[in-house]
Amino acid sequence: MVKVGEKNCVSFEWIDRFLGGIKKFSDRARLIFVPHGEAACGLLTMMQRPLLKAIKKVMPSFCHSVSCTEMASDIQNNLKTLKWDLKDVVALCADGSNHDGHQHMDLIKAVDFSFFNTLFKHGWAHKTLSKYKYHGPSVHSVLKVPIYEEVAVLKSVFSGFKLRMKILGTTFSGSPTRTTLGNTLRVFSYWSYICKQAGLSYTFLKGDINKDVFIYVSGDDVVMWTHKNLADRIIASSDRLTSKDKSDKFYGLGQCIEKIAVTPWYDIDFCSKISFQYWVDNRPSFVILRDPRKVLTHSNFHRYCSDLAFMPAALHNEYVAESVEHEMPGELMKAYARNRRRLGKMGLRSRNHLVHYTEKIKEIRKSYNIDDKIIPNDVQMDELMARKLGLTFRNYVSLTI
Repeated sequence: MVKVGEKNCVSFEWIDRFLGGIKKFSDRARLIFVPHGEAACGLLTMMQRPLLKAIKKVMPSFCHSVSCTEMASDIQNNLKTLKWDLKDVVALCADGSNHDGHQHMDLIKAVDFSFFNTLFKHGWAHKTLSKYKYHGPSVHSVLKVPIYEEVAVLKSVFSGFKLRMKILGTTFSGSPTRTTLGNTLRVFSYWSYICKQAGLSYTFLKGDINKDVFIYVSGDDVVMWTHKNLADRIIASSDRLTSKDKSDKFYGLGQCIEKIAVTPWYDIDFCSKISFQYWVDNRPSFVILRDPRKVLTHSNFHRYCSDLAFMPAALHNEYVAESVEHEMPGELMKAYARNRRRLGKMGLRSRNHLVHYTEKIKEIRKSYNIDDKIIPNDVQMDELMARKLGLTFRNYVSLTI
């Protein structure tokens, strides 16, 4: 399968003109592999839900399925727990490259296999399924296929030809355990090791204090906070243990970290989100928002080549408008949302379709969690967002309208 919205129907040349080349977007469709039905991915995905909740209770730095507002609150609360003077704290955002392709089998065995071995040893399957009737040996046999497989067999059909591919090691999109859960645990392990080799103490646990580094991870994205005078030690250790390019050479941990950005603690580029600090009544406030570059590019334009389209183009415009209107502040973003909503209505065949789509959109509004109290005035936010993206205000206006 292909991620929805990534069969792009528009050239990115006009976007690059306004972005000034600060970030390149690929129009290559990213594949989602669907493992064989015998892998019981549905059962394993269901069993992970309570597991992820339990992990996040003791590891507040395990960032999974949180809104922008929740993330901002979590980060501030975690930093307060460490009792640091924030004037002396910087953020380190690591820009990894081709992460999934560098998750070697030795690393998966060391982290994923050990993790699930411990869970099974302590009766994880029985405790999770205690409310259901199930056959223990059967459940264990199908769960262990996707968890412990060293060679993944992936099947596909291309231009009428059936393809059968074997992938040794690495993480592939569609894996029920090696993406969100496995990647996050491995990235924690990598950076814990890098910090340890730098002679620094680290934490990602609840209530831990007086540590040198706090590590915050979601999948393959990571941001760390530390004291200004320790940042160079982390970077030097990373340079020794990771590669600067995506070649297949064996190098340290086998991971590729192209760049580590050092910024003030409140200025992070993480998980397709950006952040600001601004002043309200002479008091600093911290806000996290979706990256407007992604809002205006990825999943924004696409074509539907199949009669079995997941979403009509008119409804897609409505969803984009709804998302932008509820998640992105600023007068320019509001104007952009109004325009997308207008385009959506133009594509509807009748008033009944509009009512139907409007009702569907209302159902998802509950998922938006933006606290109006933490959003500055719209003009101020327009200026902050343009500055954050490295754009002139004029180019930012051109990009949004």
